[in-house]
Amino acid sequence: MARWSGDKSRPASAASATTGSGGQARRTHEDVLRDAGFVDVVEYQFPTPHTWTVDEFIGFLWSTSYTAPIRENPSLAEGFEQDLRAQLRECELSGQLRESIAHYYILGRKPDPARISR
Repeated sequence: MARWSGDKSRPASAASATTGSGGQARRTHEDVLRDAGFVDVVEYQFPTPHTWTVDEFIGFLWSTSYTAPIRENPSLAEGFEQDLRAQLRECELSGQLRESIAHYYILGRKPDPARISR
């Protein structure tokens, strides 16, 4: 992405969800729920295997904001896509790109006021 967008500061992957700007720790969703009075806050994760074709992956990538500077220049976009296809095929000859998508949800409950006052 950095090579094709011209943005050499752009990381190869998204920034950590737990790090805010300036490197300070960001509050987690769990922290926000607890601060709002929720109790028994817990996160449940369930990784799900997923297989992309090269076309699906490129289509997904075009839909992200990361590719906006490239999409704005049709000749640059064509070269980027050709280069990306070649690199993906080099990494995976089958054209089947496998990953584990980490789905999760966070659950908490509001305490029952009737139980607390007893």
